[in-house]
Amino acid sequence: MPAIAHGSFDRRRVVERVIHDGAGTARGGRSTTVGPSGTMRGSMIVRTTQLTIPEPFSLRATALSHGWHECAPMHWCDAAGCLQVIERDGDMPVRLSMVDAPSRGGQARVRLTVEADEISDNTLSLMRSRAGVMLRADLDLTGFHALAAETPVLKPILSIGAGRLIRSASMAENIIKTICGTNVNWAQAVKMINRIAQLGPYIRNHRNLNAWPTCGEILKAGDDYLLGVARVGYRTKSIRAFCRSVVDGAFDPDALDAVARTESTDVLCKRLTAISGVGPASAAFLLGLLGRFDKVGVDSWTIAYTAERYFNGRKPTVRQVEKLFARYGEWRHLAWWFEQWQQWETAKSMLNGGNRHQGPRARRHQA
Repeated sequence: MPAIAHGSFDRRRVVERVIHDGAGTARGGRSTTVGPSGTMRGSMIVRTTQLTIPEPFSLRATALSHGWHECAPMHWCDAAGCLQVIERDGDMPVRLSMVDAPSRGGQARVRLTVEADEISDNTLSLMRSRAGVMLRADLDLTGFHALAAETPVLKPILSIGAGRLIRSASMAENIIKTICGTNVNWAQAVKMINRIAQLGPYIRNHRNLNAWPTCGEILKAGDDYLLGVARVGYRTKSIRAFCRSVVDGAFDPDALDAVARTESTDVLCKRLTAISGVGPASAAFLLGLLGRFDKVGVDSWTIAYTAERYFNGRKPTVRQVEKLFARYGEWRHLAWWFEQWQQWETAKSMLNGGNRHQGPRARRHQA
């Protein structure tokens, strides 16, 4: 898992990192204006823009809403309050850095800094759109916030701006990461994901800052890489089959966002479970990333949590767990998630007003 230091940092220097040349000499100490395409920092173009998101919202609570922030190409720096993501525009890697900006008129704002070799208006617009998808800026969660305000177990999350689930902009990336996270503890899943991420293009002179690879790039690396380097084990077959279906045009994962706005949950769930390596619990998790929250994924962690909290230590059936959260209707996935999320040390720290980050507790869950 990426090691993020939590010492004392100058926020500006963390957010606006210097780009170094191959000899390690700092070249980005000053920014030089280059006209409408932005500024130069070293040999990189830098442009900034903003996102607006309805309150309540917190970048930190959203970034730490689940474990994606521990997986490349995302990196969270708690000291700077900065979420960094390496994206791509075609074959060109692009570094995105996001920090909270002062809110205005009931709208939270996030400052987005974009760095790349070239940044056209189209690239800037594309990166802004993808950052919005990552933070779920487009979702209307008014109904969930109203539910949380009336539900004692959920009400605390409103005070820290929680309620949105971070995701990768690409659904192909979300799906492969989800497959890596099944039937394994989280620390092992992070290692698998980060090794796969190394297949993508990287920021010049920063070999460890990779964008997520395309399905074609993963196929080109082959089973030897997936088995011997990424060490994904039996998941190799599922990842290969998924990537092949995308490359061959048999499946378009990035069409799922549009499909999720029109199809029923059951039909959408069938689409997801048709993917090799995606079972009912993984499908429910992916539905949440697509903005559909009316299905709870019941895996071993869900069973363990609900047994302890609601069934006096007795193992409940899947049906009992589903019935338990059915009262939340279309918001049941978010209600379940942010109820149990408050038990994580990350959430406890925020709820107690702290700034200490610990990742999700190690867990093993089923597909």
